[in-house]
Amino acid sequence: MQDFDDYFFNMPGRVVEFFPETQTATIRICVERIYSTADEAGAQKVRGLLEGVPVHVLSGGGWSLTMPIAVGDTCIIFFSQVGYDHWLFNDADDAGTHGGQPMYWTSRRFDIQDGYALVGLNTIPRAIQNYSVENAQWRNTDSTQVISLNADGSIVISSDTKVIVNTVNAEVNAQEGIKLLSGGNIDISAVGAVNILGASVNIAP
Repeated sequence: MQDFDDYFFNMPGRVVEFFPETQTATIRICVERIYSTADEAGAQKVRGLLEGVPVHVLSGGGWSLTMPIAVGDTCIIFFSQVGYDHWLFNDADDAGTHGGQPMYWTSRRFDIQDGYALVGLNTIPRAIQNYSVENAQWRNTDSTQVISLNADGSIVISSDTKVIVNTVNAEVNAQEGIKLLSGGNIDISAVGAVNILGASVNIAP
C-alpha cells in the first residue's frame, strides 16, 4: 500500500527563478518534510527545488494578461492527478502509446514531478494595500500606477510618469465633452490621423 506522504495535492511555494520564454519557474516548497526514523520522531528536512514548473498565466481566446513574475513571489503549487508530459511538452490531448504500452508518465498519480504554480496568492504580510472593494483595478503594489474600472462607470488611468498611446488611428468619442488638462506637455503620436469627436472639446494648459 502506498503511503499518503507519497501523494502531493497542493503546497505553498515561492518563485526562485522565472523563465519568460517558456512561462515555467523554479519553485521552492515553503514547508519542510516531516518524518520519523528509528532514532528520531518528527524529524524535519528541507525540500529540494522544483524545476520546470508551468506557471498559470491568465489567457483565453488568443489574449493574455501578463505580469512581471519576480523572484520571491508567493504561489500555490497544485499537482496533477496523472502525469502530463504530453500536454506540457507537446500541447497534445492524448499521451498515446510506445511499443503498444501506455506512456510511462501516465502511471504517475499526484506526483511531485507534475506540479503547476498559481502565482499571486499572497501571504498576510504581502496583502495588497489600499484594496478597493468597489472598483476593479489593475495596479502596482504602491498604487503609483492604476487603471481603475469604477463602479460608477468611469475609467481612471493614473501614472506617476506618463501614459503613451501608439496607434495607426485614434478616435475619442464623447457625448458631453473632452478636457485635456496638463501642467506640462501633451504628446499624441500616430502614423495616421488623430480624430477627436465630441459635442465640445476643451484643451486647457
